[in-house]
Amino acid sequence: MNVSAGITKILAKGVGVAGIGAALYDAHQYGKIQAKTCSKNHLANSACDAYMDSKTLSSTSTIDSKLQKARLDAEMKGGLFGGIRSGFAQAKGYVKGAFTSLAENIVPLALSAATLVTKGKVSNILGAATAIYGGVRAATTAFGIGKTNYLNK
Repeated sequence: MNVSAGITKILAKGVGVAGIGAALYDAHQYGKIQAKTCSKNHLANSACDAYMDSKTLSSTSTIDSKLQKARLDAEMKGGLFGGIRSGFAQAKGYVKGAFTSLAENIVPLALSAATLVTKGKVSNILGAATAIYGGVRAATTAFGIGKTNYLNK
C-alpha cells in the first residue's frame, strides 16, 4: 500500500464516520426537541380534559363532582401521575423525533454507512460522494448558494 492510497482510505473512512456522527447527532437533538413538545402537549391536553370534566356534570352524584374537581386540582399542580405520564410522552416523542430525523437524512446516512462497509476504490468513491453531498447541503442550507429566493419571484 502506498502512502496516497493510505491517506485516501483514511479520508474516506473519516468522512463516513463524520457523516454517521452528524446524522446521529441531528437525530438525537431533534428527538430531545420532540420529547419536550410531546410531553408538554400531553400534559396540556390532560389538564384541559380535567377542566372540561370538572365543568360538566355527567351524573347527579356530588361525589363524582368532587372527584372531578380534585382531579383538576391535582392536574394543575402537576400531580396525579403527571411525572409518569410525562416520562412516557417524552419517550414517545424522542423516538418519533429521532426516527423522523433519520428518515429525513437517509441519503447521507446510507452514503456514510456504505463508505464504512466497502473497501478500496468503491469506498473512496462513496467517501467522495458523501463529502460532496455534505458540501452541497452546507452550501445551500447554511450559505443559501443555489437556493431559490421566493421573495424575489
